[in-house]
Amino acid sequence: MVFTALLKLSFIAPLVAAIPNQAVFTPEETELSVGGEIDTWALNPTGDAAIIRVARLEDSSKYDLHLLAINAQYTIPSVNYGPTDPHALYTFVSDNEFTTLVPSHEDEDVWNLFTQKLEYTTLPPAKPPTASEPKLLKRIELPIHGRFEDIIYASHTDTLVAVIKTGTPEYQTSGLFLSPLGNRSVNVIEDQRVNEQVSAQSGIVFRDLVTNGTHLVFTAASQSSDSSPEQSDLWILDLNNRDRPMGVFRWQAGVSFRAPAFGVGGTLAWLTEDKKNGRVQSWIYDGKTDYPVKLKNFGLSPEKTIWAKNGEALYLLTTDADKAQKSLYHLFTPSSGSPPVEPIRIPSNGTIDSAIHIGVTPLDHAHLIGVKEDARKGEGKELWVISHSPHEDPTYNYENIRLTHFTD
Repeated sequence: MVFTALLKLSFIAPLVAAIPNQAVFTPEETELSVGGEIDTWALNPTGDAAIIRVARLEDSSKYDLHLLAINAQYTIPSVNYGPTDPHALYTFVSDNEFTTLVPSHEDEDVWNLFTQKLEYTTLPPAKPPTASEPKLLKRIELPIHGRFEDIIYASHTDTLVAVIKTGTPEYQTSGLFLSPLGNRSVNVIEDQRVNEQVSAQSGIVFRDLVTNGTHLVFTAASQSSDSSPEQSDLWILDLNNRDRPMGVFRWQAGVSFRAPAFGVGGTLAWLTEDKKNGRVQSWIYDGKTDYPVKLKNFGLSPEKTIWAKNGEALYLLTTDADKAQKSLYHLFTPSSGSPPVEPIRIPSNGTIDSAIHIGVTPLDHAHLIGVKEDARKGEGKELWVISHSPHEDPTYNYENIRLTHFTD
């Protein structure tokens, strides 16, 4: 399926001005709440610090931002930094710096981009993490009723990429906003306006943004006015060559592509779903060709693929056969000629909502950081370390280490 261009972006030159007194957080709220449940989170590149938005226990319409330093062997309590906007979007640009994209309280069509420094230690005796005051980098004027819905940072090109959505819930159009972050040490505020030019084939939604620092891959789904199932294709954008338009990377009639994930060395994994029979297939692109991941004794339908940080293994996030919870299934990365392999379930004592692989220890223990909950034990969404030994039976060699205690 080939779509015409959706969105063209133009930028206003930067304006030199003094930084106004603006805040990322709701100004009328200053109290710190106790307890809540994770709403969204972002992990730094090394995997030893996170920022977490938590819905308050006493009022789920209000949210707080928590700072967390991570050490699997040494518990470091999270710090409640203060109230935050429920629509704010977060991403790390380095281990010690994160950005927040948040709607302005003065104008619903203007969003502000802030940056903050994160100070933390993970070795005993670790101090509670702290964050600097938010520094305003950009004011971004959107089309009428436009909104940002996802952001990601491409490190090799120092570019913040955000998905813009316009239209009604029934009929939406997506676009990409690309903004180099530049020198963040000077007191310069850049005003940018997004000019929307919708083609005749509007009604396309972007999802599942992933980047390896130089390229952006995402899914693009065309909304249909009839009752036919939604079909999404895999799109790609070269961030080093902005003159080249984004285009279709993979597509197939009657097949929906979803959940792309970058590995190392230009590798890419994704899932396809046959719209007729519902069969889900995992695929790998090795930089030259793509091939199906052949599985055996595995009748489940993966929902997401997670690469090991070194690229040597894959994890399939999948709803278990009894439908009671979601689990991670491990397999070593196959080649195109590998025989079928049986994925091994990693015990998790609960259902996993999301996870990121952060590495393998010298003692051969793979660590993932993820959000896990267990309603049967009365545990809400918390951040955990999910640890196992890839070369041994995980049934007897795994550990779940709780990092947060919001729902206690």
